[in-house]
Amino acid sequence: MKTLWGRLLVLICVVAVSMGAAAQASPLLAFVNLSGQLVVSSGDGGFRWIVTNPGETLVDGFEWADGRVVFAVYDGGEISVRVADPNAQSAYEIGRGAGSSIAFGGVAQNAAVVAFDGRLAVFDLNGGGGGELGVSGTLAEQATNGGMIFFRGSDGNYALIAPNGGSFTPLGFASDPNAPFINLWSGSLVAYADYGIGSSLAVTDANSGATVTLANTGSIPLLPLAWTGSTLIYRGSSGTVLAADLSGINSGANPLETGVDFLPGSATEVQTDGRYAYFLDGETVGAVDLGCLNRGDCLNSVQIIGGQAAPETVLAVSGRLLTYTGYSGNAYDLASRELRAVDLGCLSGQCQPASVAGGATAGYLSPDGSFVTVQDVNGGLSAVNLRAGGLGYLSDGGELLSVRWSE
Repeated sequence: MKTLWGRLLVLICVVAVSMGAAAQASPLLAFVNLSGQLVVSSGDGGFRWIVTNPGETLVDGFEWADGRVVFAVYDGGEISVRVADPNAQSAYEIGRGAGSSIAFGGVAQNAAVVAFDGRLAVFDLNGGGGGELGVSGTLAEQATNGGMIFFRGSDGNYALIAPNGGSFTPLGFASDPNAPFINLWSGSLVAYADYGIGSSLAVTDANSGATVTLANTGSIPLLPLAWTGSTLIYRGSSGTVLAADLSGINSGANPLETGVDFLPGSATEVQTDGRYAYFLDGETVGAVDLGCLNRGDCLNSVQIIGGQAAPETVLAVSGRLLTYTGYSGNAYDLASRELRAVDLGCLSGQCQPASVAGGATAGYLSPDGSFVTVQDVNGGLSAVNLRAGGLGYLSDGGELLSVRWSE
């Protein structure tokens, strides 16, 4: 453990006892170190592999796909798209193209979906070929299980395209091509928005192409916030956060027009786990059971499960555990911040957040909820073991929210 963690007060025992300290393999994560190299590490720090070679320049991040990391580097005037296999500790090229930037769109039919300066391309994850699709635009954050790629064209129009280029489906929905590309997925359903005042919200079933839209009638931008199954939680223009079941999208109905009040309009960082929705409301951490959608009393069913949440920080939920950044004193003083955890078994009674680590800003939980990334007051990154205690050193610095766990 680096000396910069010497001032980090760790109170793991409360959380470890509540979760159980059963031994298990440490999950993997990937990040970029201070030298700009891509690194794959286990949460406990026992495994560490520097993927890129000294002098190689990483291009615009990376993505996990099927236990491997898809990334790109500049190489000989082109961009080389590669796959890193942590099990074999080897990386291989799956494709290349000309350009100055790349964007990753996830995986469709075992192929990595990328864009070179906005030109869409797909490459087989096992190195079996591929290439550009002859279409330009902005990629979604992921492709669907059915393999259709959702993107926004360079003209601002949204469309679906098959990875093999066999079909192209315009969706009749457009936005400013320079605006943020906002989209959320649940199975084959994708929710997206024309961001800004006067915005619109749309949901498309990527398997059938069926689309429903909701036009803004007020000054509040319409935004998708989270999915729970086929139910979309979204910010409407009514002043509250709404919820609507989109399972009937192929019937011709438009559930977006009849969404029910779900959360206060000030709710942010909305997360769901199939039983509850969790959110930040100012400095308060709240939860509401999803059964309220059937009862029609969601706004009156909110349970407060934490407080003193530091502004502009994230909420994470996984493995029946919730983590967030709390503070005592000055919320903007990094030394006053601390990692807090809530055992979500408390929701049947009174919740009391546990103080886990002082002088820390919380990042994301591993998918099994056993580790969470944190950043100390000097910018150093580590992963806290929430089951057995301890810290896994990652780097002396880096972007906390760019650290990504393997699924």
